[in-house]
Amino acid sequence: MSRLFRKLGTQAISHPYRSIGISLLAVALLVTVFAAVSTSYPDNEIRVVSFEPTGNVDRTTNFTIKFSKEMVSKDSLDKPVLDPPLVFMPEIRGLARWVESDVLRFFPDAELLPATKYVVRVESDKTWISGYKIISKEVYRFQTPLLKLTDARLYYDADPAVRGSVRLNGRLRFNYPVDPEKLQKSITVKGDKNAVKSSLYFSVWPAGQAQPARPGSATTELGQKPGYSTMFELVTESFPRTKSAQTYTMTIASGLECQNCGLPLAEPITTSSIVQPKERLVIQSVTSNQGDESGVIIISVSGGLAIEEAKPFITIDPPTDFVLEDYYHGLVLRGNFTPGETYTVSIAKGLPSTIGAVLEQDFSTKVKIGDLRPSVAFTSRATFLPRLGNGLMEFKTTNINKIAVEVEQVFANNLVYFLTSGYGNYYRGGSGSSLYGRSLLIKEMALDSRLNEHLTTTIDVKGIVGPTARGIFKVSVRDKEQRWIADTRYAMITDIGLSARLSGDYLMVWANSLADSEPLSGVTIALLSKNNQTLVEGKTDSRGLAVFENIKDKLAGFEPFVITGVRDGDLSYLRLDETLLPISDFDVAGRPYLSSGYEAFIYTDRGVYRPGDTVHIVSLVRGVSATIPPDFPYFLTIFDNQGRKFSSY
Repeated sequence: MSRLFRKLGTQAISHPYRSIGISLLAVALLVTVFAAVSTSYPDNEIRVVSFEPTGNVDRTTNFTIKFSKEMVSKDSLDKPVLDPPLVFMPEIRGLARWVESDVLRFFPDAELLPATKYVVRVESDKTWISGYKIISKEVYRFQTPLLKLTDARLYYDADPAVRGSVRLNGRLRFNYPVDPEKLQKSITVKGDKNAVKSSLYFSVWPAGQAQPARPGSATTELGQKPGYSTMFELVTESFPRTKSAQTYTMTIASGLECQNCGLPLAEPITTSSIVQPKERLVIQSVTSNQGDESGVIIISVSGGLAIEEAKPFITIDPPTDFVLEDYYHGLVLRGNFTPGETYTVSIAKGLPSTIGAVLEQDFSTKVKIGDLRPSVAFTSRATFLPRLGNGLMEFKTTNINKIAVEVEQVFANNLVYFLTSGYGNYYRGGSGSSLYGRSLLIKEMALDSRLNEHLTTTIDVKGIVGPTARGIFKVSVRDKEQRWIADTRYAMITDIGLSARLSGDYLMVWANSLADSEPLSGVTIALLSKNNQTLVEGKTDSRGLAVFENIKDKLAGFEPFVITGVRDGDLSYLRLDETLLPISDFDVAGRPYLSSGYEAFIYTDRGVYRPGDTVHIVSLVRGVSATIPPDFPYFLTIFDNQGRKFSSY
């Protein structure tokens, strides 16, 4: 290198006109050398080559990290990594896999927080297969989509209360839930120079709730809790139509906050509506909206439509039966529309609107019904899996090709903690154990799924946990790549069935076999409080009964929560707050006790007789019964519920 620079210097002296070019060449060589040095990594450390994605990301995304050296052996590929070298702020729970020996992919368990900035560091004290540790000071940043208005419609219709006047109606749909009271304060509706009013009073409320009594009044005046929502309706005060068009603009100011969002609305949002000077009906759009089973077709118009008048003007090809439903700016066509199918929607001229206008020309367009959303769900929410049964659990998937089945066991001594925490917000620690037990299986399955068809699959839980397994298990089914598409069911593998009767000072528990309904003796019965204290404990007798009397003092200061039954390692539980029979709607007081005298009853020995049968009359007086001989003379009088004589025999 030094010889090269000396040679360049000699040439510069002998050829002074070339000195500038030689200098530039030297500078370029120095930049190249320094660049090569700065982008190379020391051989004794591991660095992050790339982290993706960064910047603006979807809430449903996975993350891929590439390292400068091999991190794991080939036999560790595509296996769950419960303690990945990642620190997310805010925290993101999930599962990672090594997809290559130097590439790690992280799969979040749920959607990312809305409108939130995230920071992630790649760090670990672990020594990897290359013999080196991760040396990385870089911080990677990304953020989820900001709050935005995904649908903003502002239209006018006739005010039924004021002849000749109209009012503006709005439909707002945000991508995240917002507070209606804050939304009311963020909105203004102003008219242009031709408008009758420079600004309009209005009310906005969550879709599905009752409309406020008058424009500008708060929803809370009706005694409703506003609540966060993504969809809102808006209505303004009425105003007269004029000979010229009027334009009104609705503006949502920046700074509006959304639920659980880290960032507010960044820029103001505006949408306008033109109030036509004469009656005219315009088809604004015909779109489809995919549901869980079948889609719907939405017809949007410039004014309201009446269901009873509109249907004769609408045809569908291929022919499909449909029903019409009101929509805030048109109609909804709901029928057995096939996902993925394209339909032609035709609307004949002459279609009347609620504002007196008619459609002046025939209208026709094509609409494609979208595919069903990927989904997974267990077909039953039952908890018990009889220990002597087949141990199968059934679930249904739609448009999912690969799933991950995860089975975790809940330890018996964590039962109360597990139940009181809402059936477990599971947290995976570095050891691979859940907060309430341990992970038994994470297995992937390929499904023979067909587009837009439901597929039913079974899981052999007993085959997974073993033939001798007993206790409580959490079974989860997730889409392999989109883990937030998931369902979870809790299964209790046991042969002990429990039922109980609890009063203020008395508890009786029955224990029966789920296999043959026979009573189970020797079952240890315990009543546990919500703070995991044993209040009473005993064993069932030969009848399968355990009776606890005079327990009022033992229950004082505690909330009875769950009854457990244990025998020979078998465990079953009965949660009181989910199984108590409510009696508030029933008359359970019974007949009052007699303070004096007698109360007599008379009835036959059976309810149906054939001609010629002998009737036996049985009388009951305060617990004493007697059979009247057939030849005993008797006289029976029946009274109605008002005490009036009905008939005599």
